[in-house]
Parts: sequence; C-alpha cells; structure tokens
Amino acid sequence: MRNHSSLVRSVRFSLSVLVFFFFLQTKAQNHTLAINVQNFPDSLSRKEIRIDPSSATLETPTAELFDSVVYVPLQTIKQSIFSGIDQMEVTRKCYVILDESLNSIFLFTKDGKFYNKIVNSDKTVESSYKKIGKFVVDEKKEEISFLDPHSFYRFYYSFEGKYLRKTPKVISGEDFYHMSTGLDIYLRSANQMLYRSNKAFFESKPKEATNSILVVDSLKKIRYGYLPLDTSIVALDDLYGVAQTFYNNHSGKITLSIPYNYNIYEIDSIGKMTSTYRFVLPAMNSLPNDFMKNPIYKGNRISYLNNNKNAVYSITDFYQGNKLVTFRLVNSMDLHNFLLYNLQTAELISMIEIMPDHTCFKLPIVQRRIYGVADSNSFISALSASTLFSAKEKLRKDKNWEKQLPQHLKNFYKGDQLQNPVLTLLYLKK
Repeated sequence: MRNHSSLVRSVRFSLSVLVFFFFLQTKAQNHTLAINVQNFPDSLSRKEIRIDPSSATLETPTAELFDSVVYVPLQTIKQSIFSGIDQMEVTRKCYVILDESLNSIFLFTKDGKFYNKIVNSDKTVESSYKKIGKFVVDEKKEEISFLDPHSFYRFYYSFEGKYLRKTPKVISGEDFYHMSTGLDIYLRSANQMLYRSNKAFFESKPKEATNSILVVDSLKKIRYGYLPLDTSIVALDDLYGVAQTFYNNHSGKITLSIPYNYNIYEIDSIGKMTSTYRFVLPAMNSLPNDFMKNPIYKGNRISYLNNNKNAVYSITDFYQGNKLVTFRLVNSMDLHNFLLYNLQTAELISMIEIMPDHTCFKLPIVQRRIYGVADSNSFISALSASTLFSAKEKLRKDKNWEKQLPQHLKNFYKGDQLQNPVLTLLYLKK
C-alpha cells in the first residue's frame, strides 16, 4: 500500500509539472503572438463617409452650427511672443503650444494667461536639447515630453515648464503619441524603413520594421504593429508626408490618419486599433486603388500627384464633436479643403466659408485649421491678430458693434496687430 501511494503521488506530481510547463509554454506563445505578429485593424463597425468636396455648402451662418463662440486672446508680453502654432495640445489645466521656428513650447492658462515656456536658454546644462520634435502630454502625470531628432534623448518637463529628466529614445518616428496608460505610438515613414532607421532595435524582430504604426509599452517592447508597408514597391522620397498624424479627441482613445490611406483609425488604451471611418471620394479626387501596391508607381508617386492636382493624398486634422466631424482633404494644389460633415444628415460644409453673425460678434471664427477639441462639445481654432483687426476695419461703420464685445475683446483691440494669436472655442449645437 505504501509503495502504491508513493506511486500515485509521483504520478500526480509528474502530471502537475507537465500541466505547469504546458501553461508556461502556452502563455509564452500567446505573449509572443501579441508582441510580434503584424495586426490589421478591426473594421467590422467602420462607417462610410461619402463626399464630393465640390458640393460643400457655402456661407452657412455660424448660428446654425454653433451655440456660441468664445475668443481667448493669448497674452502678449515680451516672454510670450511667438510667431505661429505648429502644434497645440489642450489639457485640463492649460494650452501647450509649439512654435518650431523658435524651438520653444509656450504654456498658457485656459483663460489665455502666459505662465512659462520651455526654451533652450543654456546649452551647457543637462536639459539642453537641439530641436523639439513632436511633443506629447501625459495628463495623469502632468508631463510634457518630446523626442529630439538631433540627439539620442527624449526630454520631460512638468506642466509648469520645469525640466524633469531625459531618457534614451526607444525608436525614432515621423510622429508619435503617448497614452496615459504608458503606451507610446509611433508613425514610421517609408524613408525610415528604407534607410533601416533603428536597425539594432529591429534585429530580433525584422517583420515589425515595416509596420507604419508601432505600439510600444513602458518596457520598450512592441505590443502591436499595424499597417505594414511593402517597401519593395516604394522608392526613397517617393511619398509626401503631413505635419500631424495623431489627434486627441479626449475620448480615452487616439484618432489617427496616415497619407495615401482614406481610413480613419482609433487606438484604445491597451493599443488595439479599429478602423472607424472610410472616406469615399469622387474619381477625380481619388488615388488609383493600387497606388500603394503597383510597382509601376515606384519612384513616380510625387510626379503623379503633381500631374493630378485634384487627387487627395491625405485626410488630416480629423476631429469629432457630437454629430459633426471636421477634417482637411490634402492635395498637391496646396488648396486644402477645410470641411465639416454632419454624420446624421450627410451635409458637407466649407469651414472657411462659414458666415459670421451675432453668435461670434460678426467676427471670423476659423483661419487655417482646427487645432483640437476641448471636449466632445467644442472645436478649437485660432486667428491671427491681423485677421481680427481687418474684420474690425470692415465693421467700423457699425457704431454699436464694439459696444457689444466682451471686455477681454475690447482690451485686445486696444493693442496692435502684432499680438499673439487668439484662440476660438466653437461650442457645438446639441
């Protein structure tokens, strides 16, 4: 009996060991799949946006689209003067604005008061950087960080503008975004793939090197790779790029679009990508279906766009608020269609042609683009001071016009046309 019991215990132990190692192997296999396999976005719930840019409604009154428009002059003092907005992020506490020409990031409170800037004031200290690439914000940690394209580092600052630290870059990207869950999302360009940028990083995972989108976790491991590019049919400098890829709609997910692709994507907090919208354009505005697959276009894609100037090669600045989405259609004419689309009625509206009325004190509301959303109920744009002074000149015969302005706009008009831009918060009709 004793020998029999020992045998049973031995068998049970052996089975337990086998089950344990089977579990470990299965877990390792699943982990490997999650990390290394190229993933294609879920498109089951994708909606179609079918539009004709030439049919966009013109001269829509502001009051038909927006409940109100709030103007936020950005304080103009010696330390806060900047020349233009190349990137802006909206946080709960502040506006974070990059001026690439000044290589600086400016910080303003939500009422437009300047309080600090990130600037390279001393090239000998540890915080010295060479160039600010795209910056990202982490609202949870209240940090701003950016990749320096001319060094090996990523720099971190607080929302107060204080230098915190620098860390070695994991990889380089044409654009990147940071999720508060710790994930970094990178866009890799065709040129980076062809030049084999970050070669050492991809040595153990060569298949990941041709993914256009990479999701990297806090352990510097690739969690997901999306939208693989066949580099054999692309030449160096064969493709136009765009200024921005990722758009924060404050939904807990990040929205993105890439050139030569008419889909809009979302990536959630764990890195899963979904295709949410697909644009369908008229033939004269569309690229050939095989434009990114057929080798006959290799080395000829830019010349094709120059010869077919109506062809849209990118859909950028995609923001959603309630039932409305706004975006730009980019072609080589450099006449970007800046549009607003109603998801319920399918009405297409030209943003540039929106008519000022009493809702916005008869002033313009947008100029170049939408820079972001404050929440699901408002878009944010910006106007140059000179644009607002030109509008005032056109309204000078209306003696009662200036009396109706809020005090902060009256104060703005006491200044000159060299002031900082004025943000416009466009509150959508519910």
